[in-house]
Amino acid sequence: AGHVFVDSVPLVRLPETGLVDVSMVDILLVSNCFSMLALPYLVKEYNFKGKVFATEPTKQLGKQLMEELCEYIHRTPVTDRSQLWRDEEMMRSLPDCALKEAADFLYWKTLYKLQDVYSAISLIEGVSYGQKNDLFGSLEVTAVSSGYCLGSCNWVME
Repeated sequence: AGHVFVDSVPLVRLPETGLVDVSMVDILLVSNCFSMLALPYLVKEYNFKGKVFATEPTKQLGKQLMEELCEYIHRTPVTDRSQLWRDEEMMRSLPDCALKEAADFLYWKTLYKLQDVYSAISLIEGVSYGQKNDLFGSLEVTAVSSGYCLGSCNWVME
């Protein structure tokens, strides 16, 4: 009765990068563990090779979140029919729904692999609260506790 069910492995929509060439970015400042969940895509899909700064608890919690997410998602059974919903003809036959309005659904990706997580984590430099970090001799960034979640921070730039 007006519901559309999709039997598929979970897919994700990649971060918007239309305004920025991610491969040209030199520094990422991560404020909390949830903000790093897209980092493996930035590294693999968008060729990010810069430095990443995060507090050590954020780095560890983010790594654990991504490992658990990979374990959970990759145990999801895949059926022969799991990709049928992505067929354009099938989409046209669906009743009006939010999924039908997502024009870019053909470009959604499966979740990254554990190796992608480890490659992304290797770019992260763990920092302490209050530690001043020099960026190219022209800027200093310091992580200060934000109180949002364990290890989260705001970045002070001087």
